Amino acid sequence: MLDGVDVTLHPATTTIVSGENGSGKSTLLRVMAGLSRPTSGEVHRPHVASYVPERQPEGLDVGVSSYLSSMGSLRGLAADLVAATAPTLLDRLGLDADPRTPLRYLSKGNRQKVLLAQAFLTPVPLIVLDEPFSGLDDQGRVALAELVLDAAGAGSSVVAAVHDHESLIESHGAIELRAGRTTAPGARDTARDAGSIAAPPTTVVVRAARSGLDGAGLAAEHGAVVSPAAATSPTLALSVPAGAVDALLADALARGWSVVRVVPDGGVPEARA
Repeated sequence: MLDGVDVTLHPATTTIVSGENGSGKSTLLRVMAGLSRPTSGEVHRPHVASYVPERQPEGLDVGVSSYLSSMGSLRGLAADLVAATAPTLLDRLGLDADPRTPLRYLSKGNRQKVLLAQAFLTPVPLIVLDEPFSGLDDQGRVALAELVLDAAGAGSSVVAAVHDHESLIESHGAIELRAGRTTAPGARDTARDAGSIAAPPTTVVVRAARSGLDGAGLAAEHGAVVSPAAATSPTLALSVPAGAVDALLADALARGWSVVRVVPDGGVPEARA
């Protein structure tokens, strides 16, 4: 049961939901995704959202490829688009099974990878993930963190209930629940609207134009934070404090980095829950 929860989600952000078992995390996420209707209050959300539940469907006889094709069809995606996108997602997540295998015969980790693949088949305004790291191996965990980063960079609002997000997901805000109520300021926008925190950081994605470039040094000199999931990649995502973006961009270009994209606060209509 939720009581007095007031949360606003902005595009191009990642929000972490935390709390003990029974605190209302899954209920809140189901309301955000449009699967549960509150008995009071209002919910304003985009018409299209992706959702990964905490509990996996275990009895599905449909094969992996057929399942993803069906999920894509529900979102209005052409079959050839799903056929081209799904294998890349499954390979990135490290699916260790034949795509024709029915979901009921997959391990927990492989089922989770299929559920995650359907959530990222196409860009949507809102992505809701309930314990998405559950059952994943190292490859899957890193791939998921990168998919979340890419989705937020493309303008999606990503909400995830996780236990170990500190090491993999760089979040813009947090919602802590206790007995159905928020116990701390929710997402970054709630505190910002109240005037209690500074402007949010900007995500800057840069790519090394040559080997040997020091991304950690670049970030440190401008007070930026490098996404751990991308720290070993030639492409880095930097969370840059307000006011330092221009200087970092100029310095990055001077050092030999190329700028892939800059993601300010904004991009698609906001999702409210």
